[in-house]
Amino acid sequence: MNQRFFFLLIGIVVVSFGITQNAYAVTVYPGTVIGNSHQNLTANVSPYFNVTSITANSTHIFFNDRYFDFSSIHGLVPANITAFSENNNIRLHITSLGFADITLKVKGKVSSVQLNFLTFVYGDHWLYDGGTNETTINVNSRQDVYLSFTSTPTSATVTTVGSIASQTVHIQSIATLSSPAWATIWNQQLYVNGSLYSTINYPPSVIVLGSNTLGLQSVPGVLYTTSFQTRILVGSNTGNITITGNIINFGSGPRVPDPPTLNAITEGPTTIRFITIPGTSPGTSPVKDYSLQCKLNNGLPIFIVTNSTLPPGRLFSYTGLSPGDSVACKWRDGSSVGWSGFSNEANAKAGTLSIVQVLRIPDSNPLSKVIKWIDSMGGVYFGFSVIPLAVMLIGMLATPKTTGIFALGTLFIMGMIQGAGFYVYPNWFWGIMLLLGIIIVLGRANEKER
Repeated sequence: MNQRFFFLLIGIVVVSFGITQNAYAVTVYPGTVIGNSHQNLTANVSPYFNVTSITANSTHIFFNDRYFDFSSIHGLVPANITAFSENNNIRLHITSLGFADITLKVKGKVSSVQLNFLTFVYGDHWLYDGGTNETTINVNSRQDVYLSFTSTPTSATVTTVGSIASQTVHIQSIATLSSPAWATIWNQQLYVNGSLYSTINYPPSVIVLGSNTLGLQSVPGVLYTTSFQTRILVGSNTGNITITGNIINFGSGPRVPDPPTLNAITEGPTTIRFITIPGTSPGTSPVKDYSLQCKLNNGLPIFIVTNSTLPPGRLFSYTGLSPGDSVACKWRDGSSVGWSGFSNEANAKAGTLSIVQVLRIPDSNPLSKVIKWIDSMGGVYFGFSVIPLAVMLIGMLATPKTTGIFALGTLFIMGMIQGAGFYVYPNWFWGIMLLLGIIIVLGRANEKER
């Protein structure tokens, strides 16, 4: 008995005994009949087609794990299999003209359908049944059926639109599918200010070509300007992808100021100055108040200023310190609406006066870095720091003696004033004094040569 005759014989047996279940071989030759109580499928692919397995029972005819079931109230539906590629596509030709109500049910989701060589979009003559993972095609009286199970990567966009009423924002998202004919939507996520807020998980659901209105998501109690964005997870036969929508902004009601930026500057052995830079936005009402929370020597934070009028220049001097004390503070701005969030924590240490004022931006000046390093290494000696001391030593070398004594006394007093933190002489002034001292020394050397 040759192989082709074996297949034909088995097919006839199945047709005759519809309730019997049989498994077929992997190579199917033309003329092989596979049937049950409501359909006969005859292989008509030359020279043959391959399939992992074929199983027929009274309800389904399986090609591997996917079934194809014709049905009609008029009786047995005869059809030829004219093309077959497992898990890719199949073409079926109904050989009888006496049927007008043929339905084809397929296990799994079909990606495209042609009836009599015309392509039908999803929803037109074919639909998914999410509960059974089944596709139903209304063939009716058409004779040629082509089904494809492969699709191009999903191409879609998500448009996020919204409205606000009574401080509740309502977000409506629309998914526009451009490829393939369908995509399975798994979930819809709403992000508020960049963080995940809520998720809608869908049962096996489908979006189709064109616009698809998705579920409505609401966010109550939106007082300030807030960003909203939708992301959806969709899939096709080639896998799942996440599609991100546009960002929209909504908000109502009053708004507090944005948090400021705080800097700390050492002014001497007993004082640290804190300076703030306003936040990006003052909110919906002008900033008029401030509060300051500080930690002394890593102790517990306490409010040094609880609620006070904003000072000129946004400056606060923390006084009464001892050399070596460290202070770390946070500042917040206040308006008639309320308080901003706290600023960054700024800290400094008293008792090591900086000759070059701490810059508010990263210091890229090599000379400033060297001077600050020398000053930090030398600290404060007898009320004056390293550079004033150097200027005084140069003055001591001057002649006549009266010039040296005058320079020594003047610079000593200046050093005491600056070292105590009562006044910080500008850098340019110390530079001039240093230059004058060098000129005096050079003048003395020239006098000796004479």
